[in-house]
Amino acid sequence: MQFNLAELAKAQGRRKDATLRAIIPPRMFARELAAITRQVYQPYVDALPRLIAQYEASLADITTDTAADLDATLDDARRQADGLLLILTPRLRFWAERVQTWHLERWIAAVISPTRVDLSTILSAGDVRETLETAIRRNTSLITNISDSMRQRIGDAVFRGLQNRTPAREVAAELRRAVGIERRRSVNVAADQLQKLTSSLDRERLAQAGVRTFAWQHSGKVHYRDTHRARDGKKFEIGTPAGDEPGQLPYCGCKRRAVLEIE
Repeated sequence: MQFNLAELAKAQGRRKDATLRAIIPPRMFARELAAITRQVYQPYVDALPRLIAQYEASLADITTDTAADLDATLDDARRQADGLLLILTPRLRFWAERVQTWHLERWIAAVISPTRVDLSTILSAGDVRETLETAIRRNTSLITNISDSMRQRIGDAVFRGLQNRTPAREVAAELRRAVGIERRRSVNVAADQLQKLTSSLDRERLAQAGVRTFAWQHSGKVHYRDTHRARDGKKFEIGTPAGDEPGQLPYCGCKRRAVLEIE
């Protein structure tokens, strides 16, 4: 639903421009998304003790079928992971809808404070349905990729070690490093995807309200883009800078502060 927030604010007696506060998502949503990812790749983590035992047996010449056994263990983990991927979409949809509900409540609160305009009877979740579906599809693809990458890293470490007769303790350490890499990646991706979803919701809600201008709010991260730091507090039109709006580039945590221009 399209409406003119500035006109509604004027009707409530607002006579000056207002810059609304930014909507900063809590980390709990990123942790929840990372937990969904962890469930999908967990079968590979659970398979590590068995893989290490099979590998040690090979070096001790206890069995001559270790390569086949290792492959079978990895295949079993993959089947479990694939089964979890089948129920991934409902979990992601529930997560995305929770983020949207939280964001909508914060947007309504951000508007009513300076304008006395209550948007609770105007806005609905259906207004941003396409944004949520896009986020769900994107995260499904990313989580699938992380799960596949976990299998590849573990498989490469095991079979390369088998080929080179690498000591079992070294292979075990490499397996743990592989798991750690993908685990950290899943946490980082979850934080980034939360920022991207809330940034998209910011943009859509502003456009819906007829707000054309926003003030750039820098993320305050230790590792930041110089160009983004230089934009802090400056005003931009919605849709600019083209291809580099707040929260759009990888791991950008910058936000928009809606500028309500009362003419």
